[in-house]
Amino acid sequence: MKLSELTVPQAYSAVGFVVMMAILAAFAWILLTKLRRVDLSDLVCEAPPDGVKGAGKASLSRFQFLLFTFLIAGLFVVLSLESGTLIEIPNGVVGLMGVSGLSYVVSKAVPSGGAGGGGPTP
Repeated sequence: MKLSELTVPQAYSAVGFVVMMAILAAFAWILLTKLRRVDLSDLVCEAPPDGVKGAGKASLSRFQFLLFTFLIAGLFVVLSLESGTLIEIPNGVVGLMGVSGLSYVVSKAVPSGGAGGGGPTP
């Protein structure tokens, strides 16, 4: 079907869709060019006590939170595109995201111990 064969509302919808996709593509391009300059080397690592860059230990709670966030966001986008509407996120999924976020918060609140398993000694 050509654009000239469409009714006026259909033509406006088609043109609006193309314009919105162009704007979205421009925003995505800007975002990707800005993200290239961001240092993500310590994204899933805990900060070392002395503040040396790149010397932190891997954090399972940070990795889990990052993985669950991208997994659920990706599934939400795919299922929304398949159905053509925004889907409702089940309460169980929201609960799992809460547990994942809570594990990260608890890992930040609990002091990490050395080889002895306890906290720092006075």
